[in-house]
Amino acid sequence: VKQSNFEGSNRQVRAAVLRALSAKPQTILQLVKILSFDRAAIEKNIAALTKEGFILRINRTYRIK
Repeated sequence: VKQSNFEGSNRQVRAAVLRALSAKPQTILQLVKILSFDRAAIEKNIAALTKEGFILRINRTYRIK
């Protein structure tokens, strides 16, 4: 089974979010400013990563669990 293209995919957004959060905790606004993805895509992946237990939300800041 061939995976879909990585460029522009949720996998790409997810990887970028995790990479940014591994450097330091960030808010969604900070992530939108430093990543080249739209806010909706970042929020969608932040919600999924939080639900899956990879990241934690503390007030408005997200960090790697």
